[in-house]
Amino acid sequence: LPVLDGKNYDQWVVRMEAILDFHEIIGIVKEGISQKEKDDATIMKKDFKAKCLLHQCVDLVVFEKIAKASTAKEAWKILQKAFRNTRKTKKVKLQSLRRQYELLSMSDQETVVDYFNRMQLLVNSM
Repeated sequence: LPVLDGKNYDQWVVRMEAILDFHEIIGIVKEGISQKEKDDATIMKKDFKAKCLLHQCVDLVVFEKIAKASTAKEAWKILQKAFRNTRKTKKVKLQSLRRQYELLSMSDQETVVDYFNRMQLLVNSM
C-alpha cells in the first residue's frame, strides 16, 4: 500500500484512487454518505473500510491530521486541503525543478546511465 508522507501527495492520490476504486468505495470517499444512508449498515461498513484504508496509507504525522475525521470523505477532504498543490505552489515547484535542471551536471564518479536516470526523474517531476 502507498504511504503518504506529505511530500508525495500527487503520486499517492493516483494510487489511492485506484485502490479505492478496486474496493468499490471511491464514491463513498469522494461523495460521502447521505443522512438517509447512515442507517444502512452496508454503506456504513464501506465508509469504515475506506477510512481504515486511508488510516493505513499515511505516516504517523499525516495520520494525526485525519485521526478525528468521522467519515472517509472528511478525512479525504482534510488531506486534499493539506497537500494538494494549488496553482501558485505548482508554479513555484516548477521554477525550482527548472533551476535544478539548469544546474544538472554529471559527476566524475557517475555513469552515463545513472546520470540519465537522475535527469529523467527530474524531467518527470516537471
